[in-house]
Amino acid sequence: MPTALQSDSPPLPVSQATKADVVKMEPYEVRESGSSSAAYLPLERASPAKAPATVAKKLGIGERDFKVGKVHAFVVTLFYIPIAAGFSW
Repeated sequence: MPTALQSDSPPLPVSQATKADVVKMEPYEVRESGSSSAAYLPLERASPAKAPATVAKKLGIGERDFKVGKVHAFVVTLFYIPIAAGFSW
């Protein structure tokens, strides 16, 4: 353990520069305090008016899949532009 952290070490000297940075305030009295129930309010935000899936669907973002006989095909689009396509059977 460093000697400065030991309990029997002498206190560190206070430099003159830190004394100049200290401003003394007049005493004050707290007259009003906030509601103590504020700590119990939920931290959740209100949900948006539209679900994100609805917004993404209207922008043409997502996966579309369909079946043609026994073949299952899918297309991933971004702003209605096909990014990836595939199929399985």
